Parts: sequence; C-alpha cells; structure tokens
Amino acid sequence: QAIGRGPTPLTLNGYPIATTNAIPSNLTKGSGTGLSALIAGDFSQAMVGFYGNGLEITVGENADDFSKALTSVRGIITFDVAVRNAASFASIVDIVA
Repeated sequence: QAIGRGPTPLTLNGYPIATTNAIPSNLTKGSGTGLSALIAGDFSQAMVGFYGNGLEITVGENADDFSKALTSVRGIITFDVAVRNAASFASIVDIVA
C-alpha cells in the first residue's frame, strides 16, 4: 500500500507512520551517500520518564526583549526515553533519501 497523503493519516502497508526531521538524511553506507533512516516498531514498548521539577516556565529573561517591545516565554521539561523490549524495534539506515 502506498503512503497516503491528504486528510487521512499517513500509513504504510496499513500501519500508521509519522515523519520527522530528527532522523538523519545524510548517512553513508559503502559508496552510497545522502541516505536516510527508517525506524519501525511497537511504540507501546517505548517509555517516557519525566524528572526534575516538571514543567518550568520562565518569562522575559532576555534583556533585548524590552528594547524590542517583546515578551519571551520559555518552557523547559526534562525527560528520557527507554524501551522495554529492544526486539520490538528495527531500523533501516540506508534508504535513498
């Protein structure tokens, strides 16, 4: 099944997919360059752990903001990601981008 575009969610072979710029598209393998990666898996096996002070919000700490009539708002949250079962995930690192 082709990748669906438009008002319906993206799918590949019936499975939902998502795209991101966080996956590199400048990989090399052998003589191939400009290659990309694909990660597939059971993302119910991914765990997100939040730690620290939760969501930290700061307002207007930038001295330049006042002179430019701006108000800056910054939100910081600290977390880590782990997987329960590494066998639940696979990757391909030599897709022609």
